[in-house]
Amino acid sequence: MPDLGIDKLGPFPILQIVGAIIILSGLALAVYRGTRDRRLSIDQLPQPSSTRWYFDGPLKASLDSLHDQYKVLCSIDNEIERIGEEFRNHTRLLDEIRNELRESNARGRRR
Repeated sequence: MPDLGIDKLGPFPILQIVGAIIILSGLALAVYRGTRDRRLSIDQLPQPSSTRWYFDGPLKASLDSLHDQYKVLCSIDNEIERIGEEFRNHTRLLDEIRNELRESNARGRRR
């Protein structure tokens, strides 16, 4: 059965353990410093608006473009619905006029 003890660490096990402790403590210190509150510079302050953008640059430009396209498509849908309603109203009115003309022609032939 192979020995899995401290001999497997090589000729400098104490140096390896000290190195691992230094690296892990440095990582813990970096996490602590990164998560504590710090003062924000002027360009990092959140801008008051209804929509908060966390990204700036090409991503924001593309999202703005998509938002504008969505607005245009919604307005087109509303226009299509309005035009369709007007078309149905005009078609109904033309059918009523056609029926009245047929009735008046039928009355005129009866006399």
